Amino acid sequence: MEGVKTSQVHAKRGSKMLGGLLLLALMNITAASEDYCLKVKTTVDAGYILVKVKLEGVPDMDKVTDGNIEYQLNAADPVDKCWAEKIEHVMVTGPKDNKWQGEVHYGSNGATGNFDKNMQCVEKCDGQKTVIELVVEQNSDHGTDTSKTTVCIDGNWCKLKPPQATTTEAATTEAPTTTEAPTTPKAATTNATTTAQRAMVSSVIRPGGLLASLSALVAHILF
Repeated sequence: MEGVKTSQVHAKRGSKMLGGLLLLALMNITAASEDYCLKVKTTVDAGYILVKVKLEGVPDMDKVTDGNIEYQLNAADPVDKCWAEKIEHVMVTGPKDNKWQGEVHYGSNGATGNFDKNMQCVEKCDGQKTVIELVVEQNSDHGTDTSKTTVCIDGNWCKLKPPQATTTEAATTEAPTTTEAPTTPKAATTNATTTAQRAMVSSVIRPGGLLASLSALVAHILF
């Protein structure tokens, strides 16, 4: 009886340890899967910028900046964040008359990867559609060269989208022709199969076979 209790205690401890390891592995997988990153950096003019991110499969947008904070040069980036879900699009606006000007970077290789992809402005922007340097402002007296900059003004919400992954069609090669293998007479095949099946059943049920080994293993676990 005491041996049974000891086995049960050991089994419970083993189950708790296994559960802890599974939880730790799940946490690591979740952390490692945060691959889709957005970085918005103040580089020219301090000001106000409001940014919302729409994630794939998530109904509500993630508001990632505060429209009442004036984001300064040489300070923390307005946005420096990664998600497990893909970024469908980003909405930006200038909530106040003080323009904000800086850079927008996107990456899909995690926080330690390269932010080497440029987003595209698909709605409401003036100037460059490929977003490298961005200006947002509530009014329209930004005085920025739109030939080099993406401009989102007049209180508009401008829509930025990550670049679409390009795929190339794989080249196909014709497989070499093969010669048909000689067929085995049906009777011979049937006899060989029957003999193999009988041998397998015999090896399972014979003393010391697979069935006996499994029985011994179950008895060891239970008792």
